[in-house]
Amino acid sequence: MEPTDWPEWLLEPFKDVVSDPIKWAKRCENFGANAISF
Repeated sequence: MEPTDWPEWLLEPFKDVVSDPIKWAKRCENFGANAISF
């Protein structure tokens, strides 16, 4: 589910994965996230 209250600049790095939580989590991991919460 795409966040509706995020500014465009914040959503930009995730715009192609926001509809898939697993892909979104992988993207965060690729950016160096130490923890991901669903």
